[in-house]
Amino acid sequence: MNNEKLISMAKQISANQASTDPQDAAIQLAEHINKFWALSMRKDFVESIEQASIIDGVDQIALADKIRI
Repeated sequence: MNNEKLISMAKQISANQASTDPQDAAIQLAEHINKFWALSMRKDFVESIEQASIIDGVDQIALADKIRI
């Protein structure tokens, strides 16, 4: 899957979450990604977020650490 599409999907998920704390937002987003995304999608996404800050309001370091790959 295209990395831009994965980023777009993650942004949509994050926008629908109620958390305003970047750490909580990272945990909630990681839980969703781990539950519903295929391993290949998770790997591609982690590579993308390690390269640049792409999701506002989410602690991306915590997010990358919490995604199972």
